[in-house]
Amino acid sequence: MGWEAGKEIEENDIYHVPESVIGRVRGPGDFILRVRSSSKGNFLTFKAFTDTRGVWEEHETEISDPEGINKILLKAGFVEDMVISKKRIKGKINDMEVCVDDLNIIGPHIECELISDDKESAIERLSNFLKSFGITEDNFERRGYGEIFAEMKGIKFNQ
Repeated sequence: MGWEAGKEIEENDIYHVPESVIGRVRGPGDFILRVRSSSKGNFLTFKAFTDTRGVWEEHETEISDPEGINKILLKAGFVEDMVISKKRIKGKINDMEVCVDDLNIIGPHIECELISDDKESAIERLSNFLKSFGITEDNFERRGYGEIFAEMKGIKFNQ
């Protein structure tokens, strides 16, 4: 299908949440701040839940000192919610990003991402892409890794 794969990289993500969300159900309007350290660079990412599971509002910027950012977030009242480590091979098929991941807790996964202002069209395109490999909708996982890991820790979401 023309997948242009890159080299394997390691990503270590530390997820921070406002202390006010600890112990309550999370949903649209809530957000996380992710500090990513990887061989491809270091990034701070804002990810906000939307009313559609698996669709996030996301903003990212490159940073030079991930440890310093983690300390700032903790001093500013954020709590370290989880740590996710993975080995990733990232590639593209047209305008779709397709990653083959091996995560520290849940093992191998394929993640497909399509950035779009039209979420319904993006969801349909991603669904059709996965179906072309014989993957049925009941095997689709719409949650992001952060949400999967959070639910494994007993955190509830109202989506």
